[in-house]
Amino acid sequence: MVKVKKVEVIPSKERFGIVHKLFLEDENLQPLKEAFNKFSSAQSFEAEGNRIELVFNNQNRFLFELERPLEDFYNDEVHQVWKSMVADAMGMEEPFRFYSFYTSEGEHLGTIAFKQDCETFHPIILVYKKF
Repeated sequence: MVKVKKVEVIPSKERFGIVHKLFLEDENLQPLKEAFNKFSSAQSFEAEGNRIELVFNNQNRFLFELERPLEDFYNDEVHQVWKSMVADAMGMEEPFRFYSFYTSEGEHLGTIAFKQDCETFHPIILVYKKF
């Protein structure tokens, strides 16, 4: 399990979503860095409470632990921009939730973009090396 040292949550109307910047404790981040370099999609992604699970494949599973639930990092601006984006899409599309992973020194390791399709309710998971 990798500990998340710092969290920044930034609304981004330009990207049609909310950006979560997750700064990780530098234990052994090389496997995560290699996975972001190798894969362009993920099998599953779940952010629930104070844990985040990212699965690229059976051999590349990562569990992240936050000091408190992710929702606790949302301020009024984040909630207002989210509501505005949902209204702009008229309920036809859900905004993305971007999860950008960084070393404690600020090196970007990779980003996951997540949302659910409004028609099929299937998750859409995209992987970005550069964001």
